[in-house]
Amino acid sequence: MTTNIETIEIDSAQMSTDWPLDDVLEARAMLLNFKARMKEAEATMNANLVEWIEANGDITFGTKRLYVGHPKTTKCNDVGCAMLALFDACDGDFKEVANCMSVNAIKHGAARGILEDQWDDHFTVTTKPAVKEGAAEKQLLETDSNYITR
Repeated sequence: MTTNIETIEIDSAQMSTDWPLDDVLEARAMLLNFKARMKEAEATMNANLVEWIEANGDITFGTKRLYVGHPKTTKCNDVGCAMLALFDACDGDFKEVANCMSVNAIKHGAARGILEDQWDDHFTVTTKPAVKEGAAEKQLLETDSNYITR
């Protein structure tokens, strides 16, 4: 599928509720295709930039600098064992252990099934307000039935 950003911008701006479903789906497919292609192009560009920078040195332009970084990610190997080790090291002080947890360390969906009626006492769901009336902002959501469990 060949497309360009101008076509996508025009379709997005002109789309209305009277468009036929096929046209809506085609415009959306064009956008998703373009987005995927741009993601691939960015990955290719970044891989080539790494090689270029390693051969030629950092790139500085204006106030920005491109350099080869080495980002790290840290993941707990076994949450249960780590929690037990923290409780042991903290002599059972739950508040001290809780200070070692990240902000959203508890899976709210799993906790809902366990806490049931108490769930609302411990979790807050925030709806992003719209600019004018404070109602929820309308947005397109997509679900995949392969990942829905009951």
